[in-house]
Amino acid sequence: MSTALGSKHLKKDSRLHHSLKQEIGKRQKNVTIVFTDIIDSTHYWHHHGDVQGRLMVDRLNRILFLMVKRFNGRVVKTIGDSVMALFYRNTDALDASIAIQQALSKLRHEESDFVMRVRIGMHSGEAIVEENDVF
Repeated sequence: MSTALGSKHLKKDSRLHHSLKQEIGKRQKNVTIVFTDIIDSTHYWHHHGDVQGRLMVDRLNRILFLMVKRFNGRVVKTIGDSVMALFYRNTDALDASIAIQQALSKLRHEESDFVMRVRIGMHSGEAIVEENDVF
């Protein structure tokens, strides 16, 4: 009896595996993921306090989100002071990254008290793209 039960579960598992594999296959795309991170944000928060730290992150995110959208990307998520964005063309990801750095450089030159810098990393390859995440 346990053999028959085990056989039923294996068939169900096999069908589920096949179904999931097909669904995941539909979501696999070649993409470029861009990650940003504010350099020394912990130091900034420590010296300027929570309110100023949060305002600084919001200000930077407005710039980052604008550039991501302008270059055909989408923000997948934010984690603290970091942003994860997705692009379907690596040239768009690169152009957005350059535009972000240029916008921040301009702000540093125009406003002497604006000192924030952002690290940007990219990775291109096949990923499983879901509505609110990328794997």
